[in-house]
Amino acid sequence: MIEGQNQDSGYQRAYRSHQEVHEIVRGVSQGFLLILMLSFIATGGIVYIALIEEVPSVFIAFVVFWGLAMAVAALPRQTASERVVHLRLVATVYFASVIVVIIVYYILQFQYDMPYLGIGGSDDLTYEMRAQKAAQLVGISNYWHFRDVLSAKYAGYYYLVAVLQTLGNALGGYHTLLPRLLNSFCLSVIAVLVYEMSKMCYLSRKVSLGGAYLIGVFPLLAFFAATVLRDITVVLLILLVVYLTIKLVHARKLLELVSIVAVGIGVLAVMWSFRRLSVLACIFAVVTILIGRLGWHHKTSSGFALILFALLAVFVLVGLLSLNLWMPELVQSIEKIDYYPDRFELTDSSLSQYIWTAPKPLSYVLRAAYGLVTPLPVFTTNPLSLYRKLGTMVWILLMPFAFLRVRTVIVDPDRRILFIFWMVFFVGTTQTVFSTRQFVQFYPFALLLAVDGFEYYRRYVWPILWLNFLVFGSASCIYYILKVM
Repeated sequence: MIEGQNQDSGYQRAYRSHQEVHEIVRGVSQGFLLILMLSFIATGGIVYIALIEEVPSVFIAFVVFWGLAMAVAALPRQTASERVVHLRLVATVYFASVIVVIIVYYILQFQYDMPYLGIGGSDDLTYEMRAQKAAQLVGISNYWHFRDVLSAKYAGYYYLVAVLQTLGNALGGYHTLLPRLLNSFCLSVIAVLVYEMSKMCYLSRKVSLGGAYLIGVFPLLAFFAATVLRDITVVLLILLVVYLTIKLVHARKLLELVSIVAVGIGVLAVMWSFRRLSVLACIFAVVTILIGRLGWHHKTSSGFALILFALLAVFVLVGLLSLNLWMPELVQSIEKIDYYPDRFELTDSSLSQYIWTAPKPLSYVLRAAYGLVTPLPVFTTNPLSLYRKLGTMVWILLMPFAFLRVRTVIVDPDRRILFIFWMVFFVGTTQTVFSTRQFVQFYPFALLLAVDGFEYYRRYVWPILWLNFLVFGSASCIYYILKVM
């Protein structure tokens, strides 16, 4: 009898294994043609560069980062169908990002005779030059010595570039594509994180998957992934904090809580060496979420929740201001609020001048409004600028759905986490640094809520879009009138 039961269980296991394999094959085949096309173009471009410029490290890095991305996608504790979703998502985003990397590389070469932003390079070239110099002096075996020689607050990304330079030299020569391929890997992991944390916030599978794909190929993120800049790495670290925060509020066991907090502190420590103000924003958001979790209830009205959120924000800000550790960074950030008015007073008449020289209460509102549509989607002959503005156009189409969804999101204890992170990083970037590079920090949250709103208001899509065209069409006319004046 027992032998028969064991035989039956063996047949059942074999059947389930067969079903999982069949499900994986069927799932992969659904997006096979697109992935095959993207992989063919990306691999061909990388092989061409590696052969023409005689840098085998480029092809090796491409394969290694692809393998790491697939390893992340195939993490354990997943069903067969979820593993297929991850594999398709990672493959699509990684290969698409690599294609953008190659195109941006050659366009920059054509425009500036070097694959860096602007004539003579910008921060991207500075990262490589300073990292190389510091590595030549002290090597990469000791991060603290490297940081001291570099004499920079944000030594983390310099060190990461120095590691890639050292490994590249050992594999046939360093190439500037190595950190850009790393960004492509980060972008593919970002897409998986977005998908997972969306499900944890109880967004539908369609919204979770649509948001992950949209964020993974969003032009603004894809463009900065094609440069030697730290912004995509910072976005990955921020989303790790968000992912851990969602797990924290759902944790029930003490050991689980302690482990999540420990990992979170480690992520924040790494982020501190990349961009300190982002750490402050994350702490501000997490503390606000945890305090709000204790006081908010599912039946709280949206108006009361918004008021309570504002009061909690003021409370947390006052608490942070009392800590000497944060004071230099906060003071620096606050000083930047008045930096742009001084900068634009000396420029020619422009929309920017109207915004930053307006009376302060009005100026803050105008900055936020301007940040929602920056870079402005006006026509230009620069293909890279046009590509970035394509992202703004997509966001403008989806923006009404994000703001309409806020009314219901604010009273949802899980979706509210995404909203709080969006608002913290949106206000922080638009009112201080106002850098398009740093706008990528809030776009994952904004786009995800926009996709959720699009699905929620699906019956009213066309009326909302027509009203959106009317509003932004009128705004465009006003903009061109101001430009002419």
